[in-house]
Amino acid sequence: MSWFYNLLIGLFGAIIGLLAFADEIAKKIKYLEPVKSLLFKIPFFLLATFFIIWASIQKDSENEDNAKNEKQALEKRIIELDSSYKVEKKKSDSITQKKLQDIVDSSYAKSIKASNEALAKYNLILIDSLQNVASSINLRTAQSQLAVEPVINGVPPIYLIEDGKTVRIKMQSINGTSYNIKINSYFVKILANGKAKILHYEVVPFTDNFLAADRTRTIGFDINSLVRNEELVFIVLLGSFTRDNQGNEKVNYGEAYKFDFKNNKYIGRGAELNLKYFEEYVKKNELDKN
Repeated sequence: MSWFYNLLIGLFGAIIGLLAFADEIAKKIKYLEPVKSLLFKIPFFLLATFFIIWASIQKDSENEDNAKNEKQALEKRIIELDSSYKVEKKKSDSITQKKLQDIVDSSYAKSIKASNEALAKYNLILIDSLQNVASSINLRTAQSQLAVEPVINGVPPIYLIEDGKTVRIKMQSINGTSYNIKINSYFVKILANGKAKILHYEVVPFTDNFLAADRTRTIGFDINSLVRNEELVFIVLLGSFTRDNQGNEKVNYGEAYKFDFKNNKYIGRGAELNLKYFEEYVKKNELDKN
């Protein structure tokens, strides 16, 4: 209907224009003399003005309705496009995630294989940490089990005292007394080329050579400057103990932990270091001090 309102506005605008020239027109055309009268001009002017105002209002109202409808249609279209985009984005993300997961899995497997091959020459091997942790858990039995104390209330079992030269290790004997304790400590650094370098090794000083059942003992000894400057050192504890005072029931002992000596920070179990290979390395190089 917009065209109709434009027609009315134009038509009655023309009538108002003609009324402005009514006197001149009446002079030229004698039978139009009545149009010179105000009684004729005023009603026609008011009528034309009314229709122009009415048509303008109707046109504006129609334009507002059209604009509102266009806005609603645009919002609906945007919602539809947004929904379609989210669906396509979700599909794309799923495909990308699957590709990245495949790449990560492949890279991880290749990295483990390459590390194993490099370290096998020095009787050290990187193995899957979860498998190593699971296999290294000592099950509590009725027989004594010598072990480094776990982290209790955030307190680590291995730490440096304030002078930074003495390392202390908390050890315990679970379920029974451990006798004839003989343990060597090795402070091992893994070099960039995969070689193992022993920075320091020391006999763990058990003065009485036994540890009572379910008791904890803190052992302390000095370390050299090579160890103190390292941020990642494997502390390997190897040795043996017996479950009887006479020394008949001998048990081999071995544990490995990681420590940041430069910042005096306990990292956790040395799951990457396979103790079996390291024991062979120690025996081969005659590093057993006991």
